[in-house]
Formats: sequence, structure tokens, C-alpha cells
Amino acid sequence: MLHRRHFALGFAALALAAPLAAQDQAFAGEARRFIEGMIAELSAIETKEKDEGRRRAALDAALRQRVALARIGRFMLGASRAQATPAELAEYDRLVPDFILADVRGEIAKLVAQSIAIDEVQTRSARDALVRSRFRRRSGGTVRVDWRVAAGEGQPLQLVDVYVNGVSRFVIRRDEFQALVKAKGMAGLLAELRSGALAGR
Repeated sequence: MLHRRHFALGFAALALAAPLAAQDQAFAGEARRFIEGMIAELSAIETKEKDEGRRRAALDAALRQRVALARIGRFMLGASRAQATPAELAEYDRLVPDFILADVRGEIAKLVAQSIAIDEVQTRSARDALVRSRFRRRSGGTVRVDWRVAAGEGQPLQLVDVYVNGVSRFVIRRDEFQALVKAKGMAGLLAELRSGALAGR
């Protein structure tokens, strides 16, 4: 009787695992297509748009549709959000999206003209995955770029993190923001964002 019960439980677990594995596989394919589509779009803009101002505007428009700007902005401010006044938070939330766009554009757009190979997709949860890729430089060598994409249930996928050679760009920025707030307060961070002094670092 006990043996029969264990068999039934094991069968039920396998029956449950099969659709979950299929869902993971479907989401992995969705995440891969999202990154392939983004790279193709950015690469086309980089290749075809010769005017720098129009190219920058087109890249920002494409990225704005695909990057989780509000989520990344909250992550980069981190615990410093508790120290900010409502007015400071409102200004930060207004300024930081353009900063993130410029940062992503500067870090990633220079890579998309290179040859890319997507190695694998690692699903982290039901709607969270890491798309692992390599860019082959024309000058030789490769750059490892991993793209974390995620979405709430029923929401479109968005890019939530970028790892270049294993290092998260947004973790670096969070550390910079925290150090700046510690040294100069929230007003100091806002002044840096207003002036554009943080861009390109």
C-alpha cells in the first residue's frame, strides 16, 4: 500500500514537471527572440543612420521601448531612496531614465555592430531569464555579454540588467550612486544627473 502511494505521488510529480518544463522552454525562446530582435534593431540603426543626432535619438527611442527604466532607476538608488524628500524623488525619477538610456547606449550600441553568437538561455524563474551571448570583435577577441530579461505576468518582456564580461553595469552605477549620496547627499546626486557629469564614466 505504501509502495503504491509513493508510486502515485511520483507519477503526479512527473506529470506536473512536464508542463513546467515546457513553459520554461517556451519562455526561453521568447527571451532569446527578444534579445535577437533588440540587437537587430540597434544594429540596423547604427549601420544606416549616419547623422549622429538622429542616430542617438533613434537608439534612445528603440531602447526606451525595451529597457525597464523605472525598475533599474529604483535599483540604482537603492537604500538612498529612504533619505530623499518627495521633491527629490520626483526629480530623480524624472532625470534618471535619460541617464540610463545614455548609459546603455554608450555601453551596448558600440557592441551591436560586431558579430554576435547567443550561446544559451538560462531561465531563472517563470518570467525571468538570462540570455548569454558573445560578441566577436572585428579586431579579434570576444566580449561576453549577458542580458537579463523579465516581465510581470501578462506584461511584455523588458531588459532589466546587462553583464559585460560578468560585471553588471547597473550594479556599478548603484555603487557610484550610493557613494555620491554618502559624500554629497541626494542633492549632490541630482546635481550630477542634471549636469550630465556622470555620463560616460
